[in-house]
Amino acid sequence: MYPILLRIGPITIYGYGSWIAIGIIAAFWLGAREAGRVGLSKKIVVDIAFWTVIVAFLASKIGLIFEDPSFYPGNLKELLRSGGVFYAGLIGGFVFMVILLFAKKMPFWKTMDVYALVVPLAHGFGREGCFSAGCCYGRPTDVPWGVVFHSQFAHEHVGTPLGVKIHPVQLYESLLNFSLFFILYFIVRKRKKFDGLISALYLIGYGLIRFHDEYYRGDPGRGWVIHGSSPWTSLSTPQFISLILIISGIAIILFRRRYERIKGRAEG
Repeated sequence: MYPILLRIGPITIYGYGSWIAIGIIAAFWLGAREAGRVGLSKKIVVDIAFWTVIVAFLASKIGLIFEDPSFYPGNLKELLRSGGVFYAGLIGGFVFMVILLFAKKMPFWKTMDVYALVVPLAHGFGREGCFSAGCCYGRPTDVPWGVVFHSQFAHEHVGTPLGVKIHPVQLYESLLNFSLFFILYFIVRKRKKFDGLISALYLIGYGLIRFHDEYYRGDPGRGWVIHGSSPWTSLSTPQFISLILIISGIAIILFRRRYERIKGRAEG
């Protein structure tokens, strides 16, 4: 882990922000290419994405405040330095994006498929940033691939446990997000039967990823719908949201397939 990559005088380059920047740049570049391929305006797609990223960033920070209201309101510097709550950013960014799509009169599902295609790519890089910073860490484990953190900086700023072997849960989620991107980009993208399929499969795929990874998270502030004696008998708030995403993805597939069948019969 490298929470601080470089210091040049008063300038500090953090590992978390660097990975986030790489992910956003990669997603913008690939999203613009995909927009052109499917006949959408690259400029409008990129503009909406730019403002959505800003709103999602702010929403993720607000999520941190709700997650730990006793700490962050009085420590704004730590709020800026810490990561964010991904689901808060996802929901906030999604609502804002929907408003812009209708305002710009963009074809909703076709445009959403472009964004859903590149989000797991950006998220995969983002979780590498979490590993670099030591945030969103895993619970103690004896598995051979467990990791031990030693950064006092990370311990002081995000609570990373030191000298204890823990699950590299950030890398689990990074690998699974990259795998989801690979499936959507190289397998589904050119074979999709209807607009909205990539969006639906992203919701299902990420819902499954996050539901799985929650069993191995060790950082506080999870929130509980069911708080059992172990992670395996509990249901965290992110897992509950994951179930909603999965159900939503399935509903979108059923709805869009039915819509396309009705549309096909009407045109025939």
